[in-house]
Amino acid sequence: MVTDLGGTYRRGIDWLLWMLYNHQQQQGAMLLLIAEDAEGIVAGKTQIKNRSVDVGQVVSVELSTDLKQVMIKARMKPNVTPLLNEGSQFWVVKPQIGRGGVTGLNTLLSGAYIELQPGDSPRVGTGRCARDPGNPANQ
Repeated sequence: MVTDLGGTYRRGIDWLLWMLYNHQQQQGAMLLLIAEDAEGIVAGKTQIKNRSVDVGQVVSVELSTDLKQVMIKARMKPNVTPLLNEGSQFWVVKPQIGRGGVTGLNTLLSGAYIELQPGDSPRVGTGRCARDPGNPANQ
């Protein structure tokens, strides 16, 4: 008796391809942020937030090839792509004391996070991770 396993094998391959496609569709955009340093940033832990809502997570932190900057890769949630454009700004929020007072106290327990401020441009662009522009200590 001869059994044709070709159909079973083909269904298995189709299922695997569908799973890979579905997984890829569930992934959001991958960002590359460039920063002066990675103080407080931890791969797999540091969140990216917009209006106190998690919209992404840092997946890796590495030095640039010239060793002068930090390259932060982050995976965004799929539904936040409209927030990412050429005018978007990113900055690290962490506890700081400055002339204007104390900021970022909420990060004492949760750890630093990266804030995303969407821009107005309809064009997709690259981003730089800056110091907190709302923090008087940085002005």
